[in-house]
Parts: sequence; C-alpha cells; structure tokens
Amino acid sequence: MAHMLDLDDGCLRRIFLCLDPLPDRFSVAQACKRFHSISGSCSMWLRVQHKSASLVASGSSTSLGSRGSASTEPEREDKLHTTLQSAVAASRPGDTIVLDGGEPHCAKDVVVPWPLQIKGGGAAPEDTVLTCPKGADAALDVRASGRVANLTIHTCVGPCILHRAGHLRVETCQLKCDARGLEHLCAPLVTVASGNADAPCGPLRAGALTVSETRIEGGDKAVQCHGTGEVQGVRVAYHRSRPCTFWFGIDSNVPGCQQVVFGGAWGRKRHREPDTGAQQDGPKRSREVS
Repeated sequence: MAHMLDLDDGCLRRIFLCLDPLPDRFSVAQACKRFHSISGSCSMWLRVQHKSASLVASGSSTSLGSRGSASTEPEREDKLHTTLQSAVAASRPGDTIVLDGGEPHCAKDVVVPWPLQIKGGGAAPEDTVLTCPKGADAALDVRASGRVANLTIHTCVGPCILHRAGHLRVETCQLKCDARGLEHLCAPLVTVASGNADAPCGPLRAGALTVSETRIEGGDKAVQCHGTGEVQGVRVAYHRSRPCTFWFGIDSNVPGCQQVVFGGAWGRKRHREPDTGAQQDGPKRSREVS
C-alpha cells in the first residue's frame, strides 16, 4: 500500500494548497522537515504586484500555456493581486502576503481581520514602500494576530499601523508619519487594544504589540496607547543621519498608563543634546529605558 511520503513534492504541494493555512497547514508543517519545507514554499503565498508587472506576467503565462508550461510547480489560482486590499480579501487565516519592491503600493484603511503575515519582497525595508493618502484613518488596521516585516510605510497625519487586537509583531520596518505641522496629534504607531489581566501569560497572548529593529520617524510620539497596558523592554538606537531605531513591547493584559507616549521629538532632542556620561565614540548609541 502506498504511503503519503511516497508522493513527490509537486503532488504534496497540490494537496497542501487545499488545506486552510491555520490550523491545518501549520499542523502538517510540524510533522517532518520535508512537510515543513513544502508547506512554507513561496508558491503558497499571495503576491501583490504592480499593475504593469501583472500584465506582463499574465501575458507570459498565456504564451507559455500555448507551448507548454516551463515549470510544473503548482501554485494557488488567486496568487497574484494588484492591491494589498484585494490580497487581504482573498486570503485565509494564516496566509502570507508578499509585496513586490520597486514602485510604491497604495494602502488606505486596509483592514486585516484575521491572522496574516505581510512582508516586503525586497532585500531591505526601503525597497518596498506602502503609501497612505491624506484623509485615511491608517494604512493598516490590524484586528488579529499577525506580523508586518521588511516594509516602509509612509502616511500623511494618520498612523502607519493601527493595532486593535491580537498579538502583532512589527519587525525590521520603517514607519514614517508626515505630520505637516500637526506633530502633537500624530504617532506612527497607535494601539487601542484592551486586554484581560487574568489572561494566560506567554509570547502569544492576545492584545500585545511587539516592535523590533524598526525605524520610526515623524509625529511627536513613536507610539501612542489608547488601550490598556504598559511599555516594556524599551531600547532606542540613535544615529546621526537616520531616524531612531526602536525595540519595545506593549502588553495590554498588564495594567499600565492609559496614555503611553515616547520617542519622536524626545529622541531628536536627546540626539542634539546627549548626556555627558553616555558613550559618544561612534555614530550609533543605545539607551535602555525602564
């Protein structure tokens, strides 16, 4: 009798494409290294292309189809999209969405209602840019656990990311809010998550915001908390020619200050008037904030 492991990778990939990413495909990935590699293949991801690139891709796929495809690797039918909004609408909980680098992508009040991973496809965050037009509440409105990585998000007045619920991780990003004279009203990051003090502890507890190695620029604050929780484990790295880089976490299940604000003008002031006792040998300095 044939065993599932006797199937080739292409056949297994077609089977895994039929599974819901969360929890079925994640459970399959834990079975063995081979299943983990196949289930994490980029053919499982959704991809946001620019319109011009999308037309070229569709034309090339049509011509290849008439002569026979050059690749037999199966891919999901709804893989390619021209906007982040359409990719989110076509996604399923646990999906990964990759945005192509190059020209900026437009993102206006994109609601993320279920767990997703949104990341840039470039080598560095500045290679993939999300721009939010004036008048929008936020570029990304996150309402579930997920991850935003390797992206540059640029907004006018509104926040780059509005965190409402779930455990959101922002990793290796650049967040820039063009306040246009309204710095006292703006913050690139805003969280309104409210938690439960009796919730179980752990890194995946709901109502948490974790920021790591992210440059934040614009506004009078780096982050503003309108929910419950407190800022924990804050580290700030200063550089003479680049915005401050932040590491911190906010756990809404831990009672804290209702208005938690830091960064922005505070970081720039500290850069212009450094402490006399701090190390100033190099262009980059880190400071622990309790």
